[in-house]
Amino acid sequence: MLARPRQVRRWLYELYAFYAIFIGVTSYRYDFELRQGRSTRWTRFVATLANLIVVAVTLVDLLGVWFVILDVNVVTEQTMRLDATVNDMICLVRVLQRLPQDRACNQIVLELRRLRRIHQYHATGQDSQLEHWLEHIYLAKNCIMWAVASFLLAFMLLVYQFMGVPPTNVYLDRLLLILNVLAMDGQDVAMHMHFLLSWHICRLYVRLNRRLGQLLRGDSPPVDTLELLQLRWQHARLSDLMQRLTSAYKLTMLSNRLCLVVTAAALGYYISIFRAQPIIYQIVGFGFFALLALDSYILDLITDWTVHCHRESSWLLRQHQQLPCAEGQLSRACDLFTLQIACFPLQLKPCGLLECGRATWLSNVACIIVWMVVLLQYRIVSE
Repeated sequence: MLARPRQVRRWLYELYAFYAIFIGVTSYRYDFELRQGRSTRWTRFVATLANLIVVAVTLVDLLGVWFVILDVNVVTEQTMRLDATVNDMICLVRVLQRLPQDRACNQIVLELRRLRRIHQYHATGQDSQLEHWLEHIYLAKNCIMWAVASFLLAFMLLVYQFMGVPPTNVYLDRLLLILNVLAMDGQDVAMHMHFLLSWHICRLYVRLNRRLGQLLRGDSPPVDTLELLQLRWQHARLSDLMQRLTSAYKLTMLSNRLCLVVTAAALGYYISIFRAQPIIYQIVGFGFFALLALDSYILDLITDWTVHCHRESSWLLRQHQQLPCAEGQLSRACDLFTLQIACFPLQLKPCGLLECGRATWLSNVACIIVWMVVLLQYRIVSE
């Protein structure tokens, strides 16, 4: 029963890894046989070539957006220009961040492998309900990533038809459109790697807490204080890895927030002006909007769960301290463990600006709704 979800995760990761290399998000791919990340000559060549294509397509798109006169409303034209400019600049930032993120992710993967070799958490008891939810979230996030790419391509095709731009060369225009979609989708693919590493860290936290609960409740053989100290060290290492992951992806996470607000607000505005168009415009627009919101929610959800699992260790230790007959040496080890968690809380704030979590996601949704209303008001006034 455990082998089947593992095989599904492996298949989904292999599919994602080849796609990420193809569009230039990363040059590393985790080798399950060697149990380490690998970057070969061909993967580096493909990723570098894809980055050069992204830069070229982005510059062409910027020139086309700002120097081609569109036969649309003034508010619509300025909204399209702002949306395209923000997305193109984010693509350039992502290209510049590829090498530092590759090195950081490879080191974090190696550290996670060492932690799993030191202590096999999965051998202690049955899977908890949260672990089952993690499996569902993993599957849902992968499905949403591919759905976002599909809806993005369909939406861009509809937008080009709506603007009525006369094609100079049909095949060249379609090729540039596909390349532009792949460049824009690279932001979501880059954040998917952040999700994968956060997901693994959260799962190790869950298994560590399960083992910690077994030791403190007496559901295992006599408590070994050395094992409790080992769990304390591993807890600190997981916190450090999560902080390093946030530091490596800080610019990508901030740009993803900006891209979500601008793109979703512009998308809501586009849906409102598509009312006179066929129903397919409305379906694709609403579907793309819902997928963007759901994808961002899952990213914030996994960070919330990771922080919650970090704090849950402290709650388990406090329950043991309240017992009337706690063994002296074990009690001192629990006190040190609790003090470590209290002195080094897990705070995920990229660049110290925004704290990752569902509360920030709600504020982003409120910001999107406000800007949608503002754009609609400007359109009403301009007409």
